[in-house]
Amino acid sequence: MWAHYADNHKGICLGFDLPIGSEDGDPYAYKIKYKKKLIPMDSRVFTDEAYRQKMREIASKTKSKHWKYEKEWRYWFSLIGNGPEQKRADPNLLFYNSFDEKLVLKEVIFGARSRLSTCRVQHVLSPSEDVEFSTARPSFRAFKMVRQRNEKHQK
Repeated sequence: MWAHYADNHKGICLGFDLPIGSEDGDPYAYKIKYKKKLIPMDSRVFTDEAYRQKMREIASKTKSKHWKYEKEWRYWFSLIGNGPEQKRADPNLLFYNSFDEKLVLKEVIFGARSRLSTCRVQHVLSPSEDVEFSTARPSFRAFKMVRQRNEKHQK
């Protein structure tokens, strides 16, 4: 994931504690399902709202088995206020959710090429936040990422 989503190891990964479920019983995060084949979609997606919703849910929680190594979970939240209208007007507009009692930052993992540092990130956190910091690097023996153990290479 570092190469695909974190600008070739220059980014950071944030780890969160989330509640098991919301007040209405829905989970906060969904474990992605990995499939060998595409799930077929037919023209009912244009005319049948229930079918369209079913296909939207499948699409939002499913990826190709080739991405299984990611072990991805997705956290969804709704845009509030005029967010939906803004997004329709500008699909490239980015929205961010604030950290709160339901979205608690617990871990920051720096990419091996990140220019950020623990001190710089700690500067924007409140002193009461209990966050663990580490650096990831490619393994020397396998096609995977591992925790950097050499202190001089920690961010």
